[in-house]
Amino acid sequence: MLFLGTGFKERIRLMAQVDWTGVDLRLRGHWRKGRQNRALRPYIDPGPNDNGITIVHNSYTARAYRAARINLNLYRRDGEAESMSPRAWELAALGVFALH
Repeated sequence: MLFLGTGFKERIRLMAQVDWTGVDLRLRGHWRKGRQNRALRPYIDPGPNDNGITIVHNSYTARAYRAARINLNLYRRDGEAESMSPRAWELAALGVFALH
């Protein structure tokens, strides 16, 4: 299971409430605050980074989405996000399984 994106507070709260035991979860992207969460720390893939911010190159994104059996698309609910995320379009264009 894969989520590529930013670990915003609401995403960290949601993901930390799930028992991920036995699930091959990978969180990739900017999860600096998520690393402080003991429940999520084992699932955060730091990957290449620049000053502590994980870099996710476009060339990696499509390969990672295709390799994952399940892709997560966690919409933000904090009032700042008002559109369908580009991730939703990417996942649909690749024809991969995704939970929204």
